[in-house]
Amino acid sequence: MRARPFTLVPAPIITVALAALVAASSPAFGQEPDTRPGVAVLPFDVTQLPPNSDLAGSGLNFGLQHILLSELNANPALRIIERRVLNEIMEEFGLHGSANIDQRTQAELGRLVFARYMVGTSYFDDRGDVRLDVRVINVETSEIILTARVSGRESLFDLIGTLAEEVTNGVDLPPLPAAVREARSSDTMPQEAIRLLSLAVREHEAGDTDQAIEYLTLGIDRYPDVSAFTDLRAELLEA
Repeated sequence: MRARPFTLVPAPIITVALAALVAASSPAFGQEPDTRPGVAVLPFDVTQLPPNSDLAGSGLNFGLQHILLSELNANPALRIIERRVLNEIMEEFGLHGSANIDQRTQAELGRLVFARYMVGTSYFDDRGDVRLDVRVINVETSEIILTARVSGRESLFDLIGTLAEEVTNGVDLPPLPAAVREARSSDTMPQEAIRLLSLAVREHEAGDTDQAIEYLTLGIDRYPDVSAFTDLRAELLEA
């Protein structure tokens, strides 16, 4: 399938909502600019799941996007573009949830959210043999500067952690500090936990925060050691 073409909306037609989102992404007036490289992650392109997979229909594209963002966000040398900001801007242009976006469009979106790099990813699962592909675009030049792949039968959460390392290493970004890397090495997230998190993020993207919080509360009850549930629940309650 060919990626949907994208043209920036002429200035008079840009909506108030879009203008507010772009303003929220920009440095606040009077503050020192944040010079860390900005990284935005698109929703995953889920290209194949095994028949009768529990992950089917769970909003895995958003769930994996959230997990990869969290992995990258553990690195204080990076400035991570909030998932909400990117996805809402994509919705303004009719691209919400889409991963099949052409190179030029990704760069345009990156400029709107003040990112230096746009990360596009895909997920392919052939009966347990999982493959994650990543492509990184330099927003300034619109050029692809990295393509990489991780695969295996180990946990999906571990594969995403490896994918995050591929991004930082491949684009020559500062690595995750050793102390943080060691602290996160014991983190785990079973597949069912990923399903619940994906459902929560899907509902949040659909505007049903109450249902998202219900899924997160269920996740906390079942997997109290998975910090992703408590972190996102606190974020939604605060908002």
